Amino acid sequence: MRPPDHSREERISFRHIADYIMEQLNLERGLGFTIKKLFVDPRGAMHEFLFENRRPYVKPLPLLLLITGLTVFITFQFMGLEVELIKSSARIETMVAQLSPSLREVVRTFMRFLSQYFNVALMAALPFAALMTYWIFPDHRLYYTEHLVINTYIYCIQSIFTILILPFLRSTPALASILVPLTLAYMVYAITRIFEQNWWAGLLKTLAVYLGAQAMYNIFILLLLLSMWALS
Repeated sequence: MRPPDHSREERISFRHIADYIMEQLNLERGLGFTIKKLFVDPRGAMHEFLFENRRPYVKPLPLLLLITGLTVFITFQFMGLEVELIKSSARIETMVAQLSPSLREVVRTFMRFLSQYFNVALMAALPFAALMTYWIFPDHRLYYTEHLVINTYIYCIQSIFTILILPFLRSTPALASILVPLTLAYMVYAITRIFEQNWWAGLLKTLAVYLGAQAMYNIFILLLLLSMWALS
């Protein structure tokens, strides 16, 4: 294949790639703008994206895939998660051997899925978080899908904290103690601002969102395993 004399698109050179990266890091639009706005003014960011002008923002799905991919890569790279999964699989295999043949195959299938699609598992609780904010804040009259967008952006910023801290956890394990409080603190801040709550109401409702989403996610996984067992 030879390039045409006059390409309709700009040729992909190192300069083109560098310009694209700088464009995405731009604080006036793209990735840099989206992250800055979600940190500084989450309510303004969500109002603008949902109702006024989406062009300056990175769309929620591409941002989610990028952030989740980075999280998985860094987790495997710096935390030895792959080794831990192998050790965990060996321990689980010992326990699984004591189960009935049909249930044993269900658990093995599920663990294979979890190891191959770890990034999917990280995102799986998002629909439940969106359902919780949809139920808890009905007076805002947002569609469920709009709640899903809001929760996706919140999750992405929470994951950025994880990405920044993970590389240092092996050398400084004490940092693990601040990761969960940090991500929950941003969740409280974002939900309080976006849904215009006072701080106490925002804190209580955020905890309800978090705990409710985790409970529904765990029930979903249990039902999924039982369904796989019934069909096996």
